[in-house]
Amino acid sequence: MFKGSNVALVTPFKNNKLDEDTYIKLIHFHIKNGTNGLVPAGTTGESPTLSHYEHEKVIELCVNESNGKLPVFAGTGSNSTEEAISLTSHAEKIGANGAPCPPNSRSLDLKSKITSLLNILANFFGSPS
Repeated sequence: MFKGSNVALVTPFKNNKLDEDTYIKLIHFHIKNGTNGLVPAGTTGESPTLSHYEHEKVIELCVNESNGKLPVFAGTGSNSTEEAISLTSHAEKIGANGAPCPPNSRSLDLKSKITSLLNILANFFGSPS
């Protein structure tokens, strides 16, 4: 599942709001040009500046637009354990293929909490097994 170039998508804004049209064009650009996987709302995708609703919307648009053509690894990390669990649960429900979750300083057991609650493939980078 994890192979080749998996691109952390930028999250475009227009007038201080998510620019859905540009974001959808960006997703289709990657589908057409040989990208192997998409990472919406990762740490390079402005995730810290997104509201919870926007964060879910960015992931949902990516899953829907990729429509199974590319795997989607939804960025669901957060400084809040509860929010990370909520975002990862949402990603799982809408069909994301995985969720890279950076560790947070508030919960050393984030990995065990997510893996005990959810079935999505979660990659806990920077976190010992």
